[in-house]
Amino acid sequence: DLEFGVAHAQTVRNTCLILDRISAVAPATRVVLQAVLPRSDRYNTLVAPLNAALARVCGERQVEFLDLTVHFTGPDGRLEPTMTDDGLHPNDVGHHRWVELLREVLGS
Repeated sequence: DLEFGVAHAQTVRNTCLILDRISAVAPATRVVLQAVLPRSDRYNTLVAPLNAALARVCGERQVEFLDLTVHFTGPDGRLEPTMTDDGLHPNDVGHHRWVELLREVLGS
């Protein structure tokens, strides 16, 4: 959505619709919503406000929010260079860290 100019409000509304639908159809389903990863491009400044809104939505709905940004942000506030080859997608190191974090959450 970020790259296509979709407003945060619309992304959040769409996420709410999905979460509400899951809750209505399968109320016992465990849902873990992951934060949008930091980026190394001009859209990076949009990530933190979007993640804040998504975390708020999760809190309102008792949905788990996995804040990946703490683990994937480098000292410059962008995607940690050791975790990416292109500044956007996780590389092998990033994917391994992602799996570790998911296992921690899903194992609890």
